[in-house]
Amino acid sequence: KHQAAFDAIRAGATLPDTAEAREWSGGEAWLLSHLRIPATDTAATLDRVAVFIAKGGVDQQVTMADADALVIAFRASGNPRVTFATYANLDHNFTYSATGDVAEYVDPDRTIDATFVADVVRFVTSL
Repeated sequence: KHQAAFDAIRAGATLPDTAEAREWSGGEAWLLSHLRIPATDTAATLDRVAVFIAKGGVDQQVTMADADALVIAFRASGNPRVTFATYANLDHNFTYSATGDVAEYVDPDRTIDATFVADVVRFVTSL
């Protein structure tokens, strides 16, 4: 849904007139800084850092293919300390969501999933 906006930002062009593109209005420079250097390139240089990669099952911003590529890049660097976890009904913010729709992000009553938090704490305390 966001591909046209990402393509416009990469090209330095005007954002298309879509709801998804409007979500990025004002944040083009920030996003462009992330699009310039693939996370997999950075991962390949971090062979000694313990890494916890988490993926919400209904996340609409990070695909499973992206998460898998990141895991592969870290492991290809020789990094033996890569933990990967997926959470079936969690979105990009690791909160419960049936759909992962970003429109849900504005709900002030949403809370980060306790299982996700426990997994992060367990990972950090194991170091």
